[in-house]
Amino acid sequence: MKKVLFIVMMAVATIGSASAVDIAKSEVFVKCNNERVFNSLVKYLEADSYQSAQLKEVFAVTEVAIKNAIQKGDSEKLEKAFSYNLGGAKQILSKDQYKKYLRVINLSYHNSNAALLAQNNQ
Repeated sequence: MKKVLFIVMMAVATIGSASAVDIAKSEVFVKCNNERVFNSLVKYLEADSYQSAQLKEVFAVTEVAIKNAIQKGDSEKLEKAFSYNLGGAKQILSKDQYKKYLRVINLSYHNSNAALLAQNNQ
């Protein structure tokens, strides 16, 4: 099931990207590194302190990689940053936690994407 979710998420990200750099997807991962958002995510996932520390590291590395990729306009490096985050989370979290994580990321991405579309249509 999680392989299907991962494939669907990557397909949506690839197909849904109207520009070279997908700002909505980038914002999702960067926002997750915000302390308040991160703490809520950890609580929702019911992650222990070790998992929380490991996820914090993954998000910190992901945020730096995303900012560098956006600055350079390099969509390939951006996709690698997303893959790094998802792969890291998969190794850290249990199967059930990872499913919840993917749901949060997908929902956040779709909400950010819808907000950007609404903003552009005004």
